[in-house]
Parts: sequence; C-alpha cells; structure tokens
Amino acid sequence: MIPQATSAPEAPAMTDSSSGSGTQEQPQAQETAPTAAPAPTQAPPPAAVSAKDHAVVVTEAEPASIGMWSEGCSAEIHSMGCTDFVSDFLTWLDDRTAEIVPLSGVESWEQIDLDRWQFNLRDGVKFHNGAPWNAAAAKYGIEYNAFPANPSASISWTGPDMTGEVINDLTFHAVCPNPCPIYPRTALFSDFQDPEWFENATEEEKALNSIGFGPYKIIGYTPGVSTEFEIYEDYLPNENWFAQAPTIQYLTHTYRAEAPVRSAMIQAGEANWAADIGFEEVDNVVNSGGKTVSGKTAEVYTLVFDTVFHEELAKQKVRLALTHAIDCQTMLDSFFGGRIPCHNAISMKGTVGITDENSKWREYNPELARQLLAEAGYDPENEININTRPGSNIRGLELMEATIQFWRDVGVDANLNSHGDLGAAREIQNSGCGQFTNTEMYGEGYRAAMDCGSREPLDRPT
Repeated sequence: MIPQATSAPEAPAMTDSSSGSGTQEQPQAQETAPTAAPAPTQAPPPAAVSAKDHAVVVTEAEPASIGMWSEGCSAEIHSMGCTDFVSDFLTWLDDRTAEIVPLSGVESWEQIDLDRWQFNLRDGVKFHNGAPWNAAAAKYGIEYNAFPANPSASISWTGPDMTGEVINDLTFHAVCPNPCPIYPRTALFSDFQDPEWFENATEEEKALNSIGFGPYKIIGYTPGVSTEFEIYEDYLPNENWFAQAPTIQYLTHTYRAEAPVRSAMIQAGEANWAADIGFEEVDNVVNSGGKTVSGKTAEVYTLVFDTVFHEELAKQKVRLALTHAIDCQTMLDSFFGGRIPCHNAISMKGTVGITDENSKWREYNPELARQLLAEAGYDPENEININTRPGSNIRGLELMEATIQFWRDVGVDANLNSHGDLGAAREIQNSGCGQFTNTEMYGEGYRAAMDCGSREPLDRPT
C-alpha cells in the first residue's frame, strides 16, 4: 500500500500539567462534567451589512468539522475556518522572505540547548472566551499536538513526543525528544485552544467550535450550508504582516464543488473570494472585473512508498521502475498548463537540502521500467495501490488516476483507493504498516497498526 500524506486521527483528551517537569502525561478519560461551548450569536445576513463589513469566501469542499482539534479539521484550504481564521500558530513562514516570523501570541524565541527552545509569549493575549493565553496553555497545546493519534497537522512537521515546560507565566520551553535545530520552522501548524474549555467540552462541542485566539471567532455553523465568523475585537496584532488586525466585520465560508460555479459566484458578486477556480476560468473572472492570483506553496504531490512491509516496494528496482514509468512533465503540463515543474524530491527547490541534482526528475522510459520490473522479479499478484482522498489538492485525483494508468501500462497491478472520509484517510497515513493492515491475516485495521514502527517486517524470501 502507498499512503499519501494527510493529517492525523483523533485521540483522547490529555491531562494538563503546569508543573514545569517537561514530562508528558498519558491521555486519560476526563471525569469533569462537560460545560457548554460559548453560545454563538447569530451573524447578520449579508444583505444587512455593507460590502466592507461582510465577505463571502467559497471553497470546493465543505470542512468535515470546524473543531480545531477534531477529526475533520485538516491543513487544507477548506479547513481555513478551523485553522487560519480562528487560530494563530506558534510560528509562520513569510513566503515573501522565506523567514520564520511570530504571530500574535509570541514575542520571540531562542535555542537554549540542542533539544530545547525558549518561547517568550505576548502579554494580554486572550482566547475567544476570555481565558488567558499563557505558558500553561502553550504547554498543553504543544503536548496535545504531539500524540500520533491526535487529529493535528502539527505532528507531521514536529514529530511525536514533544513536551512543554512552564518557566513562568509568559515563558515556556518546547522540548524535543531529539536535537531539533530548526524547530521554529517545523512549528508552523502548532495551534492552541483554551485548555480548560477543551477538557470540559463534549466531543460534539469540540467538533462544533474552536476556542483559539486568532483574528476571527465562530458565531454560527449550518452543516452543508456555511460557517459564519465575526471579527475578534480583542485580537492583538503585531508588526508581522501575517498577524495584522482584521478589518472585515463578518465572514461567511460556503462551498461549491464545481470550479465553474465558484468562478460564476465571483463574476455575479455572490462571493468575494474563491479558491481553486481552475485555469480555464481565469479569463472569465478577469473579464468580469475580478482578479486572480496564483499563490506559492511549500508542498508537493508526493507518493509515500511502504518500503518495509510491502513485498514489491521493498525492492529498489521496482521503485525505480515506477518512477521511470511516469511521464511526469507531460502529465503536469496537461493538468496545469505548463505552470508546474516536476521534482524528484519531497520539497521544492529553495528548501534546505534540496539541490538541482536530487530534485532532477528521472526520465520517462517505459521500456526501462519493464526491464527493471523483470530484473526485480516483480510479482503482479502483489497489488501496488495508491491511497488518497478527494478535495485534498487541486487536480489531485486526476494526477493519481493518471499515475495508476502509467503503472498499468508497464504491467503493474495497481489501483486507486479514494477515501472520502478524512478520519479513514488519516488512519491509513499514520499507520504506515502495509501488510499489517490485512484484517484476514492479522485481525486488525489501520488504527490498531499505528505501532508498526516497533514491529519487525514480515518474513519473506529475499
């Protein structure tokens, strides 16, 4: 199996400790009687406010949840409501300078040991419910994001087993399990909620609200229709461009699956901002008086191979054959109009460690691919499948379907598994156990196989 990168699944709540010990406690069931989430006020209808006071944003997919730490909140654009709108992360990447900058909750940081970073927090920052943002809350968030089973995008960047240590009310240490010289660059998706609210909220409340300290707060949610946001009046901006004070009083996030529909909403004035309208719609939007922008990204489409437990992918020549079987640049030219180059690496040029040599794409050579498969003793009885999900990236499913066809053309038995359920997709990504997920052989699913890092590979002929 080939899990494609997504985020992480849900886990039990974590018992907070502000003792400064730097130790991480195990998740435990909470005995405290749950308290209700703050009662949302009703956002005024768009017609009741002027254009400068209300904006409508539209994305392809509806978020599976608007709870920041719930199963359906991901790092993708349709989850901007439970991430960017309501949360400020520990750090952020300024895509204009490639420098790491603080958002509203942080003053500064410094490395004080190989595995330890000190963060100095801003005084006066409050969560949306009025609770103070402080070192104890930072410790809680860092540790909650550090369990592999938790629904956080952070762990993909920082790794598991991070702990926090409270030094004083506005100073805490982020403690890595190993030396972490670039930790601030990997803390991009470390987000935070009021620990007391989170500990006492029901699972339903956690999925239907987010109590962060970002520039907007959630005031209404109608599944299948929209999420409503209101400006957070107590937001504390800083000098960083990415932590400016919000200026639009109300936001409505809605969703339309078809790119031409999203484009038409812009043209008709029904939406102010739309994501992923498609290259075919650019002229239509511009001709109607709108503007289009292609943003930068630090992400790439990546196939993550199970090289340990999958009998065929453990063979180097099979993996090499799979790369030579794909006409990467022609495929991207077709889907993206020549705007995107192929990379043979897990990140873009300009990233530390990525060079011209290690990012050079291997030539498209189906004859060589067939030869390598024969030399490797490839057995087509062992399927090589791609696991992905819709709505993750623009043209993502089309790219994976084309990849499957390229592999089939050289004799590989391959299939595409598209998981519409975000939780299921995250389980598959995080298990990484390949054949350990075979329920007939092992009686377990992906979630039960998350300890595969400590298991030995299956016995098989070499």
